Amino acid sequence: MYGDKLKRVLHLENEFLKVLIYENGSVDVLDKSSNVEWTHWPDGEPTGIIQLRAPDRGIPFICYLSATSNIRLFKENEFKAKIVFEGLKCVGGVLLGGSMEISVSLVESSVNFTLEKIELPKGFFLEKIYYPFRNFYLEKSDEGYIVWPYAQGVIFPTKMNSIKGKLCEVGLIHPDFAENDIFFTVELPVYSCWHFSMPWFGAVKKNSAYIAIIDTPDDAYAFISVLDPRNKERLIISPIWIPSHGELRYPRSITYTFISGGDYVTMAKVFRKYAMEKGYYRSLREKIALNPNVERIIGAPLIKLWIMDRYPWTGAASRTFGGERIPFLKVRTTYKQVQEILKDMHESLGIDRALILLVGWGPMGYDNLHPDVWPPGRWAGEISELRKARDLAEKQGYLFGLHDNYQDIYLESPSIGVGEAIVKTKEVAGVGHPLQLGGVWEGGQAFIVCSKCGLKFAKRNIPQIMSDLSPTCYFVDTTTAAPLYECYDAEHPTTRSEDKKYKIELLKYLNDCNLVTGSESGVYWAAKYLHYAEGIMRLESGGWFGKFGGIPVPLFNLVYHDSIVAYWHQGQPLNSNRKLMKVKFLLDLLYGNPTSWNFFGIEGYKEWRDQLKEVFNVASSLHREIAMDEMVNHKFLTDDYLVQESEFSSGIKVIVNFGEKEFVTPEGDKVEPMGFIIKKLSK
Repeated sequence: MYGDKLKRVLHLENEFLKVLIYENGSVDVLDKSSNVEWTHWPDGEPTGIIQLRAPDRGIPFICYLSATSNIRLFKENEFKAKIVFEGLKCVGGVLLGGSMEISVSLVESSVNFTLEKIELPKGFFLEKIYYPFRNFYLEKSDEGYIVWPYAQGVIFPTKMNSIKGKLCEVGLIHPDFAENDIFFTVELPVYSCWHFSMPWFGAVKKNSAYIAIIDTPDDAYAFISVLDPRNKERLIISPIWIPSHGELRYPRSITYTFISGGDYVTMAKVFRKYAMEKGYYRSLREKIALNPNVERIIGAPLIKLWIMDRYPWTGAASRTFGGERIPFLKVRTTYKQVQEILKDMHESLGIDRALILLVGWGPMGYDNLHPDVWPPGRWAGEISELRKARDLAEKQGYLFGLHDNYQDIYLESPSIGVGEAIVKTKEVAGVGHPLQLGGVWEGGQAFIVCSKCGLKFAKRNIPQIMSDLSPTCYFVDTTTAAPLYECYDAEHPTTRSEDKKYKIELLKYLNDCNLVTGSESGVYWAAKYLHYAEGIMRLESGGWFGKFGGIPVPLFNLVYHDSIVAYWHQGQPLNSNRKLMKVKFLLDLLYGNPTSWNFFGIEGYKEWRDQLKEVFNVASSLHREIAMDEMVNHKFLTDDYLVQESEFSSGIKVIVNFGEKEFVTPEGDKVEPMGFIIKKLSK
């Protein structure tokens, strides 16, 4: 072990692990069952970092923990030790003072690190704490990979850049990486569902693995470095702790569980057990018992019908949308045309189940005027015609609902007032508390509504919507996709944990209204109250989806397949790209999902209706058989990662071949290029 260069001060040991704690506060672990060593970052790099700020200085003060004046280590008992860093020094050697206390505990095959408390030097405030920092990394020469639950999930093998070519050609990895090496170093918020659908990460080396569950993820970032020459081409993920309303406020905890012979599937199963124990899980069977309408999502493709777009901006003549100069207003689909589409789907295509969501139905169209959205826009027809569409959907057995939003608010929205409901960010000297900006959407610049106020807006709107329309499903955009926010408004201050609580309350309220409930992206903390997640399925692209170059794996479905129905993001439905349509369809089969479609008007629907019918007959049939199943396994059957197999608890297996050559299983089953087979357990 690397400890030869440092004095081994303490060790904790049981039948599973040996934990070595060194004089600089770093930690190594030996997985005794596999005899694999997991070590801290060598080369004299810092054990950890505390980043401080002073009110009168523009640059941060960086303090390396291994350079503190005094590091004390002592055992509390046979399986627990304390590390105390005293006398923080900033880079350059200036003594600032202060201290930080860490506990390291060994329980069976798990090692827990808890940041117990910190005393800051006088006149400084906390920005970030990196600890444990870059522990348990992989060398490029190691045989293994790191695991990251980015959307469904990705893995980064150490040999990534030698095997990515075909994966890029197929579209499983972004094509930009076909000619360029994959490498990056980023710091991303764990509390952003867009980046972490679940608060854990892991690594595999030889015949050992670990999963690191961030027990306190609401105020945490992750340091992620993959094959970056600036970081010796190593692969590593480690936690970063940030303040809650300016302070540490509570202990921070991360637990590393070591799994001899483990892989990304066994990691997901460790988290599945954790989620069940912590209350972050409810099965579809239980959800159906609470609301029988949930059963109708089984086998149901998600169909989004675009009603109206409207750009109100002025002075934006150089910008276009779909070739149109803005500002403009366009009705994409009238309520009568919605009826035509629904009737054709049922009578001509034989689609007996669907989740229908109307988008842009509000008074001024998509992403306009939220949260002041009722009554619906009359540009597309009368509300009586909208009700007829709803009644037709109900008659045909379809779920029918609306795409709504209780996080964004616009300058044109009557409820904006003078910004009472908007999130107020940290105080800026001489400015006060700036308003939290959201994205720039069709309604212009959006501001972020504090989730406590967003819940009130929903409780104001939904009863009237239920009375006038009686939808059976609902979609609240951004709720589970955006990061958790702190709000410093004097009337409704919230921590990130409280923001999460109010967002859960919003989803729970929709459940209580007997609405089949969905939101964007999908995240572990919403699992009890989400029936479907739109965007947990996504391929890497530019912009919002990010571009890191990992190999997709179904981590989320390995945990939540029998709890949440996973759909593609509305920016990446099957009909968004003809080249990638087959890839997305195959991934839906492999992961055990229905399919997803966006139609911008009746002509768009007619263009794709034949493919919708063809895909529905396969994907819906499969989903009806396995929707209640746990996804028990996923694996790569070839070294190039192009042939994959998934298995469900009923015994059904799906094998998909993304390659160019026929694949023959050991049992003699043939899987054609860009094809699949579904194997059912013989009775």
